[in-house]
Amino acid sequence: MPVASTWYNSRTGSLAFKEVTGDFVATVRLEASRRNGQPGRPTSNYTWAGMMVRAPRALSNAAPVPDPGPGVVLPWPPDGSYTTEWNYQPENYLYLASGYGTTATSGNPDLWHFESKLTTNSMSDFYGGIGGIPENENVTHLQIVRAGQAFMLLRRHGDGTWILQERYTAPNLPATVQLGLTAYTDYNSIAGLHDFHHNRIAPTGGNPDIVGDFDFFRIQRPHEAITQTALQNVSVTGPFGALSQLADTAVASLLGDNAHTPYEPPGETYDDWMTAHLTPSQLVHPAQADPSGDADGNGVPNGIDFVTGGSSILPVQIEILGPPEARIVRLTLNRNTAARGVTLIIESTTDFITWTPLATSVDGADPTGTASISETGDLIRTLQVEVP
Repeated sequence: MPVASTWYNSRTGSLAFKEVTGDFVATVRLEASRRNGQPGRPTSNYTWAGMMVRAPRALSNAAPVPDPGPGVVLPWPPDGSYTTEWNYQPENYLYLASGYGTTATSGNPDLWHFESKLTTNSMSDFYGGIGGIPENENVTHLQIVRAGQAFMLLRRHGDGTWILQERYTAPNLPATVQLGLTAYTDYNSIAGLHDFHHNRIAPTGGNPDIVGDFDFFRIQRPHEAITQTALQNVSVTGPFGALSQLADTAVASLLGDNAHTPYEPPGETYDDWMTAHLTPSQLVHPAQADPSGDADGNGVPNGIDFVTGGSSILPVQIEILGPPEARIVRLTLNRNTAARGVTLIIESTTDFITWTPLATSVDGADPTGTASISETGDLIRTLQVEVP
């Protein structure tokens, strides 16, 4: 986060969100760090990165008209010299975050904190803590579960267990909410700013001191057994209670790691692929629509385009690497993980008679075999297979 800011009462900071309607389970994996690669946890008070649920507002721009620039502090309420959309319409949101509060929570420079906050009609009620957080552990999974007006907040640090941190009843959060990622930092630098001035500028100076690296942000519908009543019947840690472990509850199999399955794109058959990539006139000509045909004229058969997910002139690359005494052969190709009805086999031979399987993928699944196998990417992945 490059500038000081906060989410507190009517003050608003950054929020990257999507609108979500109805019940949900949202999970992020967050690796937080200090700016400029400094060691330890942040040192600026109230510095956080995390996940937020917020009631949408009817305005998106607090800029005054005319705008004299961020260096001018305008009077509030407007004195007639400018107009603005911004007003004290109540803020309603909740969040769970990782970072640093104050030394009142802990002065250990190697111990990260968490914060839980509920803001109702622009009145923020929050608390922080360090329970369940090992020293030097800056990787956190955060999960927010909604069932009706009930919201459950969970956290997990490193390879630890899921902790049921808080449950809020939030009738001021409507059916459609803003659900997303936030970060703010260095409250001391902006504590004296009026709400309107804070919300319309990007303050300079101070010591903004957090980087939030979100590895994933997954949203799915909760299991039908996750109801408002089910959440209300689960004990939570709260601000001063003993740690409440998800594993000890009746909803353990439905939340935590069991509630953020990575999205798997639907598979496609060769016929599906043809419909999406060939024109109607090409589809009616068997010679062009056949897997051995070349509908796009790139010199690569349709079937290879389907399996590799593209129309590269060179869908496969082979390299010989390393010194003479330790040569390795590397084969690189793109792979369409949605391809169904296909078995992809990478083989090697020394005589072009006997072939040895090195890596095999069936129906788009992860390849396995005796070679050194690595992949990057999402739907269309770059596959590398290496052998001596």
